[in-house]
Amino acid sequence: MPTTTPVTVPGPSHDVPRPAARSGPGLKDSFRAELIDIFELRMRRNLFSPGNPTLLRAFGGARRILAVCDRPEQGRRLATYLDHWRDRGALDHHRTVDGRTLTGLSGADPIRAVVRAAVTDRLGRRDAFLSIAGTESTATTALAAAMYRRYAHAVRVHDDLPALLASLHWDARTVAGDPAIAAAGRDPFVVVDVDRLLGDSGPVRPDEEWALRHLASFDDVLADQLDRGPDRLRPSVLRRAALGAVTRLLRRYGPGDHRVWQPPPTTAPEPEPVRTPASIPAPMRVSFPAPARASILTSVRAYQIREVSYQVTFASGVLDPDNPALSAYLPAGARVLAVVDDYSAEVTGATRRTLAARSRRGRLGGFTVLPVRSSPRGKTLDAAEELLRTAQRMRLGPDDRILAVGGGTVLDLVGYVAACHPGGTPYLRIPTTLVGLVDAGVGLKVGVDLDGRKNLLGAYHAPMACLCDPGFLATLPDAEFRCGLAEIVKIALVRDARLYTLVEEHHHALRTPDGAPVLDEVLRRAVAAMLVELEENPWERRLRRLADFGHEFGHVLEERSDYRLRHGEAVAIGMALSCRLGVSAGRLPLAVAERAETLLRRIGLPTYDDCCAADELWRALRTHVLPHKGGELHLAVPIGIGLGGFVDSIDEIGAADLHRAWAALRALATGTPPAPAGPEADSGSRSGSDSDSESDSRSGSAEWAVPAWTWDRGSP
Repeated sequence: MPTTTPVTVPGPSHDVPRPAARSGPGLKDSFRAELIDIFELRMRRNLFSPGNPTLLRAFGGARRILAVCDRPEQGRRLATYLDHWRDRGALDHHRTVDGRTLTGLSGADPIRAVVRAAVTDRLGRRDAFLSIAGTESTATTALAAAMYRRYAHAVRVHDDLPALLASLHWDARTVAGDPAIAAAGRDPFVVVDVDRLLGDSGPVRPDEEWALRHLASFDDVLADQLDRGPDRLRPSVLRRAALGAVTRLLRRYGPGDHRVWQPPPTTAPEPEPVRTPASIPAPMRVSFPAPARASILTSVRAYQIREVSYQVTFASGVLDPDNPALSAYLPAGARVLAVVDDYSAEVTGATRRTLAARSRRGRLGGFTVLPVRSSPRGKTLDAAEELLRTAQRMRLGPDDRILAVGGGTVLDLVGYVAACHPGGTPYLRIPTTLVGLVDAGVGLKVGVDLDGRKNLLGAYHAPMACLCDPGFLATLPDAEFRCGLAEIVKIALVRDARLYTLVEEHHHALRTPDGAPVLDEVLRRAVAAMLVELEENPWERRLRRLADFGHEFGHVLEERSDYRLRHGEAVAIGMALSCRLGVSAGRLPLAVAERAETLLRRIGLPTYDDCCAADELWRALRTHVLPHKGGELHLAVPIGIGLGGFVDSIDEIGAADLHRAWAALRALATGTPPAPAGPEADSGSRSGSDSDSESDSRSGSAEWAVPAWTWDRGSP
């Protein structure tokens, strides 16, 4: 289970990988990493004055900004401010969405609208969302940012005291919509528009009165000010005093203390008197000296460490009613929602029987088994909403469990539901496919598709555990088994030469009884290599990821084939193409690329498909891969068997290189000689001539990964 420990020593935001104790190659079976979160609050005047750098700095270097604002006057001031910085080269693009257009939408439609606007404006992982709006639109923007490409930076501007109090949390778990959807944000950044908050000439509203009372119950300075005569203080003075209390309490308690930082009640009951008078009426007309005006223009920064750990356990017969591996994660009295891939009636029945047996013994408080159809088109936000409604009808909470039994699609979908369920219910993974066992079941990434874009919405959400039962592999069709081997070849090529050799020598016998010992080593080594890779960059703050090998092109091929290509087949083609581009960029000897292609074909995997032309693949690099990787290519390629590296800049390859590589793969697949590259490819040999460029590409060089299982490595 994730644990949270506050720290007080300032430091930069980064992931802190902590490998498990050293063990023999292939035996690593646990994940552990730490994440430093940063909370920032800034109170500023003249926030939207051209030249004021407060908001620009809050964006953290983002070049594209999507703002949501539901106040026309504020929207105009914001547009002028952002235009100022764009004209000076600090921003590339900005757009403001009218938050009032979101209020009439139902369910998750407001989130869809904001995310679609982000896609239209080509926001990448390093760009930012900004909200200057009421509670609902602010929540929608925070949710969209937390989910967009699994995480994008979000800045909240507040000019309202109760809304400010509700935002002073580490996780910023924002709940909105029907069904309710939650998202755990990272690195919350809150800006207070002091001029607008203090410039409100109206009397103190009931929710503000509640906020003042609540703050005074923790802050003696504010309580004393109210005791001295709150009925004679102007509303602006009361609000100023409240901002001072917020600063003091943040420094005393830090963000995230739910006793201190509470949203106002939805129905405002008469609060019990604390140290304040019974009411705070509008100010009298007589003059009364206000307290000394201390500066409230302040910045508060705090840090905390989040630790995430989980175990990957190999266990035979995991769905047997008496199997202790599953029982260890099902507490007494827990309610269980089991989402099961319906590809096998036997697996669905076994899940129902094991939960029923535990329920009869009084171990469970109830359970629901929900079979779902696993398909590439079924991993959508609509499907996630249906599962969320079921979880909320069952009233699942932290002491209950969500169980995912299936392949990669089901594990992704259910993990996303667990991440979005406001009840904070932990989930367990039981992969039933080879892809699920060695890839989707092992990592933190979960997600769903939107408008045909793979994993456009997602999260990094660790399971309690992943329980791997190799017995499920006997039920797999050969084609699905081959797809799993594609993921094993992927991690072997960039991480583990021994694993690659095992697959190369024994792939034809892995499903035979004599091949069981080799299969066991292959599975354990593949899981171990993936865990090592993930621990080094668990939340992908560094956008150079060896585990992406083959996937940069694989997702595009999968979509362009209308999902005729299975995921593993598309990844195999993507690996072959990336290897050829690695040769063009001087990273990989041609002989190694040809050896990898030969292995893929011997397994029975494709290395070419005519669903996509070279021009489309080149365009996809510019429109899909670059935004997802912060404007750089970071193409994962092997530099040898078991060693991975990167082609960091798209300037290192060109359209002509891709045309030649694609033509060579087509020739090998069809037995025809490759056609010469066309004039368009030759003339556009490097990326500068491509009109579809998403963002400026900076020069880069390949940085090579150290060998697998070498623990004392420097930061990339």
